[in-house]
Amino acid sequence: MAAAGRFARRRQYAGPRSLARNGPDALGDRSAQGYAACCNCWRSMDHELTASLPPDLTGPAEDTRKAWDKVLFDEAEYDADVLVGTLDPCKAEIEHHFSVQGQARFVGRCAGT
Repeated sequence: MAAAGRFARRRQYAGPRSLARNGPDALGDRSAQGYAACCNCWRSMDHELTASLPPDLTGPAEDTRKAWDKVLFDEAEYDADVLVGTLDPCKAEIEHHFSVQGQARFVGRCAGT
């Protein structure tokens, strides 16, 4: 008889499935009040999170990008000129080095090594 009482109590429990099927009234007055309080809590939390969002910075970010484009382009041109200016005096030596290296690879392949 005790086991039947325990199972009877389990059958009386109206859990989440019952709530989804029948709404908050399926759980009784106290549960309906709890459901309403929970909904109010979620609404309040949603409102607070929405209010604490950072401002939209898309416009200022676009303005900053436009301002920096010319500066970065000029700096890149200057750096390229410095690099070419550094390598230009050694141009003949660099070309000779790579031509000799290429010939050595070609001879090595023809020789079967």
